[in-house]
Amino acid sequence: MSWIMPSVIFLGLVLAMGFAAVAARRMRVRRAERLARARPARAVVLAHAARGIRVRGPWSALELELEVHPPEGHKYVAKTCWAVLDDQAPALAPGQPVAVKVDREDPQVVFPDVHDARYSWSGATQMRNRPVPG
Repeated sequence: MSWIMPSVIFLGLVLAMGFAAVAARRMRVRRAERLARARPARAVVLAHAARGIRVRGPWSALELELEVHPPEGHKYVAKTCWAVLDDQAPALAPGQPVAVKVDREDPQVVFPDVHDARYSWSGATQMRNRPVPG
């Protein structure tokens, strides 16, 4: 009888971890699909600020304010956060052009279209409503 409660707790933990793994996989697949459907565009860096956060190895989080020039429509300003290789951060200085992809669902989601940068979903979510210093 004393083994029933620990077994139930263990089973509950295993089920919760399984559901969390399935949800995480679905989120990764959905994000990959959004990136695949994004439209190429060009942008100019208006401001950037290092977040001081390491993102696995030589990657660092960089907050950006971009003037996005979509192929159709008017230019607009978007705030985003990318993980960039440390030696590539100077290429994203204010005034520099950068190739981007604009999310079809939300034009404020601007993916890098360059080899040495990745979109930071968590960083972009955290900084979306804050001004970019610099």
